[in-house]
Amino acid sequence: MREALALVSTLLAVVATIIRIQRIRRRDTHPAIATWTMFEIAIVLSLWSYSSLGQNGIVSNIVNFADAFLVVAILGAIVITPDPDKYKMEKMDASCFFALGLVLVFWLARRDALATNLATQAIMTIAYLPTLFKMRRMGKNTEPFLPWVMIWLSGLAGLAIATADRNPMAMTYAGRSTIMTTMLLVVMVRIEKKSQEK
Repeated sequence: MREALALVSTLLAVVATIIRIQRIRRRDTHPAIATWTMFEIAIVLSLWSYSSLGQNGIVSNIVNFADAFLVVAILGAIVITPDPDKYKMEKMDASCFFALGLVLVFWLARRDALATNLATQAIMTIAYLPTLFKMRRMGKNTEPFLPWVMIWLSGLAGLAIATADRNPMAMTYAGRSTIMTTMLLVVMVRIEKKSQEK
């Protein structure tokens, strides 16, 4: 059952990534390279700290393992797609990079894997904020529903595995992913409803 859920979680994330890459290549969406670079650094640091704590279960932490590879694919699509907007850095991106730098310095100085892992979860939580604020400020939904619903379902499947395995670090990663994706979907639905009422 665990392996089947891990496969479902991974397949959902892969399909969502393919959809996102297609939208980037068609220039239907304009993601910032800074945001996705920050995500990848935080994801890899989270994965490293997870492994450093002796928790090497790929199935238990499938969401983190899959994210590490899939975000590289998204970054690759951003890099090769001609779009001058990809290099724009918002204040929130700069703040998140600064916080990520502090986490890296902390890790280098203390080598405290648990604290590093928890700090990277906080940074990845903060990294959702620019998208949420941008949509609220613009008053329109700038994100496609299908890939985000798939990421949400992938996170739920990963959370079920981590919970069944009683793996607190994997539960933290998958839980954070699920909560933040839920918040993003709620904001997207509210904005869509408001625009239909006008």
